[in-house]
Amino acid sequence: MTSANNTPQHRESKTDDFVTEKSQERDTSGKHLKDLEHALSTLTMSVDALRRDVDRLNSFRFAFGTSVLRGVGYALGATVVVSLVAAGLVRTVESVDFVPVVQTFFDSDFFQQLLLELNQL
Repeated sequence: MTSANNTPQHRESKTDDFVTEKSQERDTSGKHLKDLEHALSTLTMSVDALRRDVDRLNSFRFAFGTSVLRGVGYALGATVVVSLVAAGLVRTVESVDFVPVVQTFFDSDFFQQLLLELNQL
């Protein structure tokens, strides 16, 4: 007696299923391989871009330019701060000119000479 599972048609169906399954595995592994190749090429491009950025950041030209700009920024910032402090002091001194010591200083020859020299600039 032969069972229904051992019929030639059933065995042929099993073989076809096995071949189809292996073919799908090959297609899937090929797809995975392509995905891995794409990921590797993307990673390589990213590493190359990072290497270029690091080289640029470590270059003498970039460091020099950054230092010059930083120095100019400090100079401009210090100028603004000093001018604001000076303006505040001038307003404070102008409002306190009734103090005899301050009035004596403003009336002194030294201060008058200083004002003349500053006006000539």
